[in-house]
Amino acid sequence: MKSEMNARNTFVLLLCLVLSPVATCAQEPENQTPAGLPTPTPATLNGQKPMLTFRAEETQSNFLSGGINLTSAFTDNTFLSTADSKSEFSYLIQPYISFSQTTSRIVWNANAGVGIIIDQGLSNEDQVAGNVGVDLTYRYTLHTNLRFSDTFTDARGLFPQLNSAASTGIGVVEQPNNSLLVPLTQRTRSNMSLVEFSSQFSPSDTAGVRGTFSILDYPGSSQNTQFGTLYNTQSYSGEVFYNHQQSLEQWVGATLRVQRFDTQPSLATTDAVSLLFYYAAAPHPGVELSIFAGPEYYDNSVHLPIAIASGQFQGHQWTPAAGATVAWHGENTSAEAGFSRQVSDGGGLYSAVTLEQFNASVKSQLTERQAIYFVFTQSTNQPIGTGHGYDGLSARFQLEHLVRKNLILRLAYGRQRQDPPSSMSGVSANLVWVSLSYNFSRAIGK
Repeated sequence: MKSEMNARNTFVLLLCLVLSPVATCAQEPENQTPAGLPTPTPATLNGQKPMLTFRAEETQSNFLSGGINLTSAFTDNTFLSTADSKSEFSYLIQPYISFSQTTSRIVWNANAGVGIIIDQGLSNEDQVAGNVGVDLTYRYTLHTNLRFSDTFTDARGLFPQLNSAASTGIGVVEQPNNSLLVPLTQRTRSNMSLVEFSSQFSPSDTAGVRGTFSILDYPGSSQNTQFGTLYNTQSYSGEVFYNHQQSLEQWVGATLRVQRFDTQPSLATTDAVSLLFYYAAAPHPGVELSIFAGPEYYDNSVHLPIAIASGQFQGHQWTPAAGATVAWHGENTSAEAGFSRQVSDGGGLYSAVTLEQFNASVKSQLTERQAIYFVFTQSTNQPIGTGHGYDGLSARFQLEHLVRKNLILRLAYGRQRQDPPSSMSGVSANLVWVSLSYNFSRAIGK
């Protein structure tokens, strides 16, 4: 009851913040975006997430880059188990390539990486891993855009995300649930796709439709008796959105969204409908703030008797959805943070969940040769209705040193902790990475 009251209070506060600029809309100065140019919208309203870039990097385009990473990693809890905290060394050999181009009609970024993972004590777990991402925006007319974004990952354990691929930027509202921390031996395949059509029908108004589809698979998860079974999920969503730029620094918007979450094999289906209101502001150069809030309704159906016997809820309910993101892009330091609460796929659990997630990232260039990164994520997954959920925490600190031109040494330490779905006791793991990378970057014709 206390958590529900806190959720309602959060929802009411954020909703007031969202709607307050609307009341003063008539008093705002007239939009001064030059006629004939598309209105740039903040990342969250555009179905994207803020990128961790410096201010000078935001204007860079038309580059081809790539290289090869040699990474050694260590964990003191291979199976994320309280009973057997086995340590393990793993090695990754990973070539990668990245491409960025901007023309009068097309803006696109693509990246791909493939790697060989070798385990010192688990030779039967050696495998090839890969990561491919693409984000493309095509300007069909001066005021009409078509966007496509897709990310595919096949990896496991210490290397859930290969270093080659920067995120394609699917936003916090649309992205699937990837908060579950899995054992080193667990292979994970995921695919996230987004398609969007938008039209700017006035200098300050944009409307469009957006669809997303995601798949999360855990091959062989039933064999992991120490961690418990992980369930595959499929998620679908459709959105109709409208954004209005009130002034050079403020935007408001609304999105009507429908979703479906399927747990495989045919365990549960959850349908959800939400109406989200947005407010975004850019009060200073390099600073961007976005807030969203609105009511959400879900209907949950259970397909197997075993799910009902385990206490799985079958019914419908209203719940608040809310969130906020803030990003700062400085000359030598960039940071972003966000919080969200909404119905999402189970991410490995037996049903859809109410996901509350906080994340923060910092990137700082200390000297010409040294940079640091810090990433922190905390999440709470509560299955729809009843059942045991889990809380997760992940933090990583990384130091990057330019040894010589195109040769980079990275040292990283990570800490993970969570309550696994199969146990009421928490598990934790420490992780260490050492990586040596050879990189190249070339400007291409503009």
